[in-house]
Amino acid sequence: MTGASGSGTGSEGSARLHSTGTSQPPPRFVIITRGPFWLPGARTCDIILWDVVAEAGLFRLKGHRDQVTDLVFIDSGKKLVSCSKDKFVRVWDLDMQHCMQIVTGHQSEVWTLDVDPNERFLVTGSADPELRFYQIKHSSDKDVDKDIDGSSKWEVLKQFGEIQRQNKDRMVTTRFNNSGSLLACQSAGKTVEIYRVLDDAEAKKKAKRRVHRKKEKVLAKSTAKGEENAARIENLDSQNPTVVVSDVFKLLQTLRASKKIRSISFSPVVLTKGTLATLSLSLHNNMLETYSIEDNKISKTHSIELQGHRSDVRSVTLSSDNTLLLSTSHNAVKIWNPSTGACIRTVDSGFGLCSSFVPGDRYALIGTNSGTLEIIDVRSGSCTEVIQAHAKAIQSISLIPDDSGIAGGKGFVTGSSDQDVKFWEYQIMQKSDSDTKQLTVTM
Repeated sequence: MTGASGSGTGSEGSARLHSTGTSQPPPRFVIITRGPFWLPGARTCDIILWDVVAEAGLFRLKGHRDQVTDLVFIDSGKKLVSCSKDKFVRVWDLDMQHCMQIVTGHQSEVWTLDVDPNERFLVTGSADPELRFYQIKHSSDKDVDKDIDGSSKWEVLKQFGEIQRQNKDRMVTTRFNNSGSLLACQSAGKTVEIYRVLDDAEAKKKAKRRVHRKKEKVLAKSTAKGEENAARIENLDSQNPTVVVSDVFKLLQTLRASKKIRSISFSPVVLTKGTLATLSLSLHNNMLETYSIEDNKISKTHSIELQGHRSDVRSVTLSSDNTLLLSTSHNAVKIWNPSTGACIRTVDSGFGLCSSFVPGDRYALIGTNSGTLEIIDVRSGSCTEVIQAHAKAIQSISLIPDDSGIAGGKGFVTGSSDQDVKFWEYQIMQKSDSDTKQLTVTM
């Protein structure tokens, strides 16, 4: 394995998460293959190599001028390749602890990179309309110190070529599958481009066909420009053609998800016969989708859509007998059976920040971000009334106990960002169009 996301691993096989000592979100961890080390790609310009057994930093790699966005190890963990928002890709020698190559050419921030399992190619993705590919030269290669094709002996990445992307959104993730036969390129929207990666023999065959077709086109025009085309034909060597990037990487399919994609991952095992790979997506609406990739089609095989919220849960509250649990998010209230974990009701609501059951557990109160107080009928799963209680967001609801100590017996109190605290009482109001009664509140 050349790189992975997750936590560091201890010598006893346990997984450990480490804090970088900042208030930023957890960084991406990369596992080095030759020892128990991990690298945090934090929201800084520096890269720190950590010893996860000793739980101490070993050294810091400085050079990038903006946030480091992705990392990958090559050459059996002896070298590290990093990309950054400064538009540069850097190759680091970890034994010497210095930058040995700076790769330029990107016109915008570089967001992602990856290396195939055989470490033949490295691909980078940015906001540019093309993917950039590089050939990798290893320290074990013969004549590594010789100047080949005018390249320096320190040059690890040699530009191989570019391929125009189908999507105009910036790149988020590029990942090879375990066998290296497929490359998935996730954009910031709803699409993932799947490329077929040909081996050396297939790439040479494709190059020969490409040169042969080019020869045929030249011969077709030979009647008008005989000598000139004859010279051009001699220059086209169909037996030993030069392999270009389009001979190796071929667009196979473009996957379009139902919602915006957060992340992608290839399954390490292909279980279905005739399937090239299995790709899983996590979506912005908190769903997981799994697709089966074949030569001529991509089909959805699984979709995990639990009855949970599609955004951050802002509050939870239990009923008086602990048989119901209510949770709120930015657009829905959900009522659960805490024993089974099943969702019983889903009620459309505002951005709920706080909540509480009313004594008797038939009704619930929801305080929203817009300052409204919503009354929810738990049995019917409907919102019976919306009251403009505060000018700003309601941050808390607290029940007032009665003389016998029952919480909420006398009413409740709301606290808001408008710096007001308001006291409320319950009232039972009969609907004018029916004989039923419903709860309302007054100050």
